[in-house]
Amino acid sequence: MGGSVAAAIQAVNHKAVEKPVEKPVETFTEKEQREITRILGDPDYAPGARAGYLLRAHGEKLRYSPRAKLLYMLLAGFIGADKKRPGSIAVSMKKLASWSNCTTRSAQSAIRELTRSGPLPLLLETPGRPGKVSEYQFVRDPFTVAAAQAADAERTRKHRQPDYSRAQLQAIRAGGADELDRQIPGMKKKFNWMTPTRPAPSPVQASPDPDREQFLAGLRAAKQRIKRSAFASSPSPDPRSGLRP
Repeated sequence: MGGSVAAAIQAVNHKAVEKPVEKPVETFTEKEQREITRILGDPDYAPGARAGYLLRAHGEKLRYSPRAKLLYMLLAGFIGADKKRPGSIAVSMKKLASWSNCTTRSAQSAIRELTRSGPLPLLLETPGRPGKVSEYQFVRDPFTVAAAQAADAERTRKHRQPDYSRAQLQAIRAGGADELDRQIPGMKKKFNWMTPTRPAPSPVQASPDPDREQFLAGLRAAKQRIKRSAFASSPSPDPRSGLRP
């Protein structure tokens, strides 16, 4: 067992520079879906045995990277070891990187491949709270999970603000609310944020009143004289008054 794991780790390190695995173009037939669901949901075998059987039987379509396959086998083999988590395992990303002899970034990429970006979601990741490790659950029906992830991504895409090019943004800034309404119909009526809310200042400013300015200058001069007279009339403190004989 130890020799096979070491050989797998060495094979992964030789292929560390390979490109990320993309989802295959072909889809799974109904027969393949039933067989994969039967393999992963078979209660007579441990999760590690089910994972190995799945990769052997459908490896031509489950085109994961070698590191993702290695982590999947290792995680599936440890699932059930903790009695408090019968169908999952909690492990840190640093530990996963040490298992596959890679960096944490490469381990994160492999986990992302097993949870979302790969051909099928074989694991469900539950991020831990601050200071806690993430938990990984063994997936028994990856097609149901993939459909739920696709629906969630579609909802996110519909509510996401569209990306506009630099030319479109410049046209909106230059054209104001009318151009905004042309680029995004209905936005002018809903959010009229390009219309100024404050009235523009008048270009003609009123000339200052000379009598008022003269009065204010005299008032400031009187205040200064009062301050100077009060300071001059106050007795200066004796520097020797605080000294003891």
